[in-house]
Amino acid sequence: MTELPTKAVDLVLMVDVYHEFSHPFEMMLNICKSLKPAGVSPLSSFAGRPERADQVLHKMTEAQVRREMSVQPLEWVETIGVLPRQHIIIFKNTPSSRCACHPTLS
Repeated sequence: MTELPTKAVDLVLMVDVYHEFSHPFEMMLNICKSLKPAGVSPLSSFAGRPERADQVLHKMTEAQVRREMSVQPLEWVETIGVLPRQHIIIFKNTPSSRCACHPTLS
């Protein structure tokens, strides 16, 4: 899904894009494979009450994001709530852990 080389990037920043993936599990798995062992992947999404109708489909709660990332070889680091309408949820690569859905993948 991604064309990034394996273990080649320090940071994959996603701003209001995760909800657009047609295959989010597979995309995140490929992103994880592209991260260096100490790589991080901050994810920003709309939080709280949407102000416009088009934001309803773009909103993800922190709990939803953390639940979806829990099956990836990622570890939650922190959630930053300094933006007025979005939260930034930071995950780090955990190459020694295994994906819960695919135990043979690391």
